[in-house]
Amino acid sequence: MRVAGGVGLFAILPGVFMALAASVWWSSLELTADEMTPAVSERKMSGSPDALAASSSDPWSGYFIYLPKNEYLPAEIITANISSVPSDMLNDNASVVIRGIGAPNGEFISRELVYKRDSSVRMRAPLNPGDYEMVGYDNGTILNEAAAVVRAPFSVAAISDGAYSVTLDKSSYHPSEQMSVFASGVPRDMIKDNAMVGIFKRGATSKEYMLYEYIKRKDEKITMHAPFEPGDYELRGFSNGFALSEFTMTAMVPFKVEGSALGVYNAVPAKQDYAPGEEMTVSVNGVPKYMLDDGAILGISERDAKPGEFVAYKYIVAGRGSYAFDAPSSAGEYEIRGYTNKYFLADSTLASRNVFRVID
Repeated sequence: MRVAGGVGLFAILPGVFMALAASVWWSSLELTADEMTPAVSERKMSGSPDALAASSSDPWSGYFIYLPKNEYLPAEIITANISSVPSDMLNDNASVVIRGIGAPNGEFISRELVYKRDSSVRMRAPLNPGDYEMVGYDNGTILNEAAAVVRAPFSVAAISDGAYSVTLDKSSYHPSEQMSVFASGVPRDMIKDNAMVGIFKRGATSKEYMLYEYIKRKDEKITMHAPFEPGDYELRGFSNGFALSEFTMTAMVPFKVEGSALGVYNAVPAKQDYAPGEEMTVSVNGVPKYMLDDGAILGISERDAKPGEFVAYKYIVAGRGSYAFDAPSSAGEYEIRGYTNKYFLADSTLASRNVFRVID
């Protein structure tokens, strides 16, 4: 009997212990649901770029927004990872917006819909420096506080100045002269965002550019042309080509355009007097290679004609050579004119001028 009773007791005890353990575990699980989740939410809100908050319809539903960093340059692209979006929110067109900290829910700067449970969105940081947040909503219709399920705070730095550098080969140029621009240390993200350099009149707004070129490499030499009008100018670099402003300007270099191109090369007729229609030879020498690349042009104009008003013209194809023309059919005074650039025909881009006559 003692042996049998002992066996029965040992058979019962494991069941008792399991029941007690289950009771303790269930109580612990209820405590976790009531107390741990708010603590997790609070920790993420205060210590990490990603954050979780409860939705209005279900106190346990929500999703995550993760920002790879907490500070951005003005107008920089923000790639945010979105995860664990409930299917009912996807069906309701869950949305994320960028807005200023403390701004009303309906006042946002930009907005994107969320299409997948786990995905990413690309949004542009605001232009103006300050504190902002990316807010996720459980639907795309009612963007109020009750519908906000997640917030990720970030800031926009004061300016982009110094993000990369630009320099010029010299500080003064002839009108339409070739300029060598050196960009160095351009971040990869800015190259993807169409970082650019532009030429501006001194004091012009950021959108009043005259010429521009995109930057394609971290360190690059870019060829541009000086304006054809003398004056004070600036070469400006920008972090992207989509939002030109004082906040996205990375660098600025002043330069001057002075004088004219007259005398840069020579274009001389073989003699001073010609009969109407007589063949005439014009000798050209000293044309710089960059002007050949720009389409340096040689033409015959009436003495008082405006720039570009040719009786006949030809493109210059070599630094030195001879070009044949027929003298004009009408008597009068004419000029052989050589210009530095076929795209900018002006008094300031006139490189050579020599008078000749047509006599009956």
